[in-house]
Amino acid sequence: MSNVETTTHCAAVELWLGNFTKPNTRRDYGREIARFAAWLGRPLATARMLDFQRFRDGLGLAPRSVRRAFDVLRSFYGFAARRAETGAEWGAALADLREVEMPAINRRPGRGLMQSDIEAMARGASSELDRAVIVILYGAGLRVSELCGLCWGDVEQGPDAQGRPAAVLQLREGKTGQREARLPAWAWAELQELGYTRGASDDPLVSKQGVGLSRYQVARITERCAKHGGATAKASPHTLRHSHARHALAQGGGERVLPLVQKQLGHGSLSTTGLYLDSAPGESSGDYLRLPVWRAQRPQTQLKLAVGGQR
Repeated sequence: MSNVETTTHCAAVELWLGNFTKPNTRRDYGREIARFAAWLGRPLATARMLDFQRFRDGLGLAPRSVRRAFDVLRSFYGFAARRAETGAEWGAALADLREVEMPAINRRPGRGLMQSDIEAMARGASSELDRAVIVILYGAGLRVSELCGLCWGDVEQGPDAQGRPAAVLQLREGKTGQREARLPAWAWAELQELGYTRGASDDPLVSKQGVGLSRYQVARITERCAKHGGATAKASPHTLRHSHARHALAQGGGERVLPLVQKQLGHGSLSTTGLYLDSAPGESSGDYLRLPVWRAQRPQTQLKLAVGGQR
């Protein structure tokens, strides 16, 4: 690729990435384009149907990951084709890209964990921090990025539908941008019992030595709790999110709780029927979850808590 072609390629990619506000999105999408550019070995605008097909077949990824990679490519090529100064150059590549068939995927959501595995993770929590992470992920059904981005200024305490003390979380990270989710009364009470009291507005809700947790640290916590508690299934932050949805639907009555789960998890749509079902103000899908063993089994490690739950 010549210097002129490299400059044009970089300029187009930088302009496209500038449309995304989240650093993680820009990083991940940039990597996808860089992977295809390295594989292609010539100007991106010259890619054609056979190139895209061979790239798809050579990725060696799960169907969902292949689809995600091509979603990124279509977004980039569509952006380049819409720009007046480069539209003609990229249009043929975009037309071919849109015709590439994608592998079928299993659209069923993850199975999540059994209730007994959730309780095992509770027993495996060896510190207040570990317990707090499990409580929030499971109780609110958050994505790991949403948990890591939470500060005390994003937490609004208020009553739930039954008048019990609970909280609303203003979420700024994740796939759907800014939204809110409820932390149910039992989870809010658990955090209070663990010593989590309101800190400064910019203090992380969960932290280690005053520094907010990374996604890697949260994943290690869930793995450690599952291992120490003897859970029978592999656990991750996202399996706790799946478990929130499945347990809430099973224990709350299926269609009755469906719109609550849809709103709580920030899904665009769970079903057309679910959009027409009503829920009571202040009600949360987390209200239908229970962890009866947690207060009977206190962690052995006692940590001194600072204001805001920082360690």
